[in-house]
Order: sequence, then structure tokens, then C-alpha cells
Amino acid sequence: MVCPAYPLAIKKFIVVWPSANAKARSGQRFSGHPLVVPENVPSANRHRNNGRIPIHSKSPVDDLPQPSSADYDFASYHSEAEISGNILRYTRTFEVKDPNLPLSKVDDLKMLYRIIASDERNTAVLKPAGMP
Repeated sequence: MVCPAYPLAIKKFIVVWPSANAKARSGQRFSGHPLVVPENVPSANRHRNNGRIPIHSKSPVDDLPQPSSADYDFASYHSEAEISGNILRYTRTFEVKDPNLPLSKVDDLKMLYRIIASDERNTAVLKPAGMP
């Protein structure tokens, strides 16, 4: 995958989006119009994305995204970023527990999508080589 202008240099830091190659599951699904039928997902399932971004050994990590976690009775989402040697590792897990979502849970589903969308915008900040 090629990402134009990735990573991004901001002032004296380098910003990396660990989930840049992850498929989005965001609040864009909801248009703001009221939902009048229950939301149905084809089946219970689990999706796991693992990302690895090589980091130059002379560019130390200044900040990593906080882990994200949301757990509902119908679905859950968990993510984590960590440094292992010169590799930034990013793991995301999205699990659908119950594919039939009643209308009473739509607000929870919207919140889950917002949490995921927010997590996908998180960044890791690296110091450029030679910066103290």
C-alpha cells in the first residue's frame, strides 16, 4: 500500500497513523436520518487487523496512541499500538457477537462506530533523527 505524504512532518516531529491501512468502520454509515428498520449484520464474526510500520532506529517514539476498547452485548472493538524494536505494531479487533440489532440498540451502535472512527484518527509521534 502506498500512502501519499505519509508519514507527515509537523514542525520538528513526524506523525504516523497506525491504522492508515485499516478498513474504515466509521459513523459515515449513518446519514443523520432516523433508522426505521433494525440493523442486521449477516453473521457473528471477528475481524482482526495487524499492522507493522518500520521505524528508523534514530527516530525515537515520542507518543503512541492510547489503547481503545468498547464492549457491548452485540459487538466489541479493541485496539493497541506498541513499539517492538524498530517496528510500530498496531492491532485492532472488531467482533460482532449478535448479528441482529434491535432498534433500541442503534444509539449504542452509533457510539461504537464513533469510538472506532476516533481510534482510526489516532497518531504516533516520532522524533526525527538527531533531535534530542
